[in-house]
Amino acid sequence: MTISDLKQKRPESKKSRIDWSRIEEADNFADTVKLYRQGKYPDDLFRRYRLQHGAYGTRMTSDYAMVRIKIPAG
Repeated sequence: MTISDLKQKRPESKKSRIDWSRIEEADNFADTVKLYRQGKYPDDLFRRYRLQHGAYGTRMTSDYAMVRIKIPAG
């Protein structure tokens, strides 16, 4: 008897997995942050943009942020 005999085999799922990720949304956010850091994006517009996308500033330091992530059903 080998270890591979002891491992449980996962049943093959007939359902296809749903890809919930939105890579273009993350890329767009990263590009907007780059523009802001280069001084090409106004402060007040960036504040509204980052809050709408779940990036919140903290009172700890100016370069520290809290990010709300989106997950399905949560």
